[in-house]
Amino acid sequence: FYSGIAIEIENRLQAEYVYKLSQLFGREITPNYMFFRLSTVDSVAPYQAHTDAIMGTHAAIVYLNAADMCQGGTELVRHIETGMDRNPKDEEELALWEREQNTADKWERVEFAEMKENRLVLIDAADMHRSLPIGGYGHDITDGRIVLTCFFSVNP
Repeated sequence: FYSGIAIEIENRLQAEYVYKLSQLFGREITPNYMFFRLSTVDSVAPYQAHTDAIMGTHAAIVYLNAADMCQGGTELVRHIETGMDRNPKDEEELALWEREQNTADKWERVEFAEMKENRLVLIDAADMHRSLPIGGYGHDITDGRIVLTCFFSVNP
């Protein structure tokens, strides 16, 4: 669904990322999916307001742009009319989300993590969120939005 995805990540980098996330949580994590993503102005985000609950219990995003190339960030959002701010809990919420996930003015900001070089953002995967600017920025790897994302589950 998403363009600009690269899953070829050096084993040493994957192991270090998983180790550091485990240290943050105080117990081991199980990485479910890890990738780099480049988002440019011509990128289409099929789901603006979304959750990642099917990918694990948490999402970890590291912003990889140099400080002078950072724009936007990640925001937690809530549906203005209903207050839905987590994974849809029933068929009615699912239908509403499917209808309005890509209508920016139907969602309000709850929290915002500004994009800063090497910043880690941890999100409960069931929380509704979106990346900003919507669709990314720049034209290629030299000036586009670059992140390293890991979806994972925290082991009991």
